Amino acid sequence: MLRTLLVAACILVMTPAAAFAAQSHNVTVDPGVFIPIKAFADSFNAAWQGGPTTMPDIFTDDISVIDLFPPFYWHGKSDVVRWYSMIMPSKGDRALHQHVELGSPFIVTVGAGERRSTTGSGDTAYVVVPATLTYVYNGKQQITKAVYAWTLRHEAGRWRVCAHSWGTISETQPHAVRYTISVPWARPAGEQTR
Repeated sequence: MLRTLLVAACILVMTPAAAFAAQSHNVTVDPGVFIPIKAFADSFNAAWQGGPTTMPDIFTDDISVIDLFPPFYWHGKSDVVRWYSMIMPSKGDRALHQHVELGSPFIVTVGAGERRSTTGSGDTAYVVVPATLTYVYNGKQQITKAVYAWTLRHEAGRWRVCAHSWGTISETQPHAVRYTISVPWARPAGEQTR
């Protein structure tokens, strides 16, 4: 828990610095970068409100997805179609009233070839967006705060998603069993650095 709070605090501290750095360069990013991200959220929300559950055509053929439920990683369009069907409502699930709201991106990096663009134009992009998922669970409204990381590639005249990952920061009703584990890079509590 403490490590999660420390990571969140670091993100909050670094975010204004990143925003300031981006503003100081007066870089304009192609607004088309954000179209597939919004299309995904709109499609998800529409499905949970009774709309179609078909996956939007916003992904590249080599799309990769990382999410918080097994098998945790999906690669390629056919595999990602399976993932998408897992996050869509099945009969009776619409009573959960799931809704995702995306905030303003706090990291946007555009690349030209294998270099970071200094002009805001290029053929690849990395976007991190804060997200809030609200839903009903056991009759109570639940809220999950997360960050959504997206990589996009400009191909065939439009931006398409080539990878994305959902990272939960906090949730009012944890759905997964959480374990405290010891990892080699973590220092025991109270240990001093040299």
